[in-house]
Parts: sequence; C-alpha cells; structure tokens
Amino acid sequence: MYVSDKQQLADAVNDLIESSDAAKCHKQLMGVYDVAAKDIPVRLAGRLAVLNPLLELMLADYDAADRVLELVDRKRSEAGLEPLGGAGFDRDKYMREMMATKRARQRRLVELWNQLRPAKDALKGIARMNFERLHAARWQEVRQEREDALRERKGSRLTVEERTEIIAQLWRDVDAELEALSDYVQAELRKPASARGTGFTFRVVPKKGN
Repeated sequence: MYVSDKQQLADAVNDLIESSDAAKCHKQLMGVYDVAAKDIPVRLAGRLAVLNPLLELMLADYDAADRVLELVDRKRSEAGLEPLGGAGFDRDKYMREMMATKRARQRRLVELWNQLRPAKDALKGIARMNFERLHAARWQEVRQEREDALRERKGSRLTVEERTEIIAQLWRDVDAELEALSDYVQAELRKPASARGTGFTFRVVPKKGN
C-alpha cells in the first residue's frame, strides 16, 4: 500500500471513529462489501466514498480490515460513543460478561486440577496464572480454528451470528470437558493418594494438536 493509500485508509478510519452516524455507515459498508466480494465492481459513493480505502482493504485482506474495525470500535468505546454494531449493543457489558464466564471456567479448571495434586504441590500464584493462560490459549486456538474453517467453507466473511454461535458452542464444549474432568477427579479421589494420576485427556484441543 502506497503512502497516499495509507493516508486515505487513515482518513476512512478517522471518519468511522468520529462520525455520529458510524453505525449506519458501517452497515452500508458491509452491504457493499457483500456485493463487491462476488467480483461485482461496486464502490461506495457520495458521503461514503471516504470509506472506499477500507473497502479495498477488506477485499484484499479481510482479517487485516477486521483488526482495523476492532480498533475503530475500541476508540469509539473509549470516547463513549456507540459501537459500529449500532444501538442496543453494549460492547463493554458484553466484554465484561464474556471475561467473567471465561474466568469462572478457569477457576473451576484449577480447582478440579488441584484436587489431583498433593496439597504442597497445589497450583498457586504464578504457576496458577500460567496454567490458566495455557488453557485459555488452548480454548482461543480452538475458537480461531473453527472460525477459519467455517470462513474457508463459506468462501466469505462470517456474520456476527455465526461468530456468536461458534463462541457459544465453544463454551458448551468447555463445560462438557469440565464435567468430564470432574467425573475423572471423583474417580481418582476414590483411589489411595499415591495411586492418583493427572492423566486426564482434554477434549477441546485444536485439530493440529491431535
């Protein structure tokens, strides 16, 4: 991308960050993208023409454009402005709830895992944080893998509904995994302490890790 193009892209980003009608503009941008992605030569016109550099980026590298849109949402959120998703969507509340559910599952995982370990070897402090991060990264990798697989099958970007369902299914799978771990722990606790093991096989793993 040439310097001039970078400036034009910056102008498009700033327009979305600062505009009072950004949600409407974003919706129209996505509508034109859906058409342009089918190799139909359409572009935004009039007041929305400033967003064409962003449209070009979406057509060339959608993931890069998606990161740009996340930046726009973050900047608007920091300024107390409506997110690109439009009215009725409280992004801050959504992020808080998502992080809360993630932390609750991490806590349960650690609590179950510690039951399999001698009290003196219980995961605490930095060791606990590293354990939580390791498994959070595993869940995130599975989510990304599922999104990439669906995007490849469709041959186009994912809708908000599709991304939401992937996340919901991931948490259902994680909950099922935690239930299986709980059953495993209960079975191990019926054994003498010296005979207990930590050989549980986690289920929610990326395919490339199998």
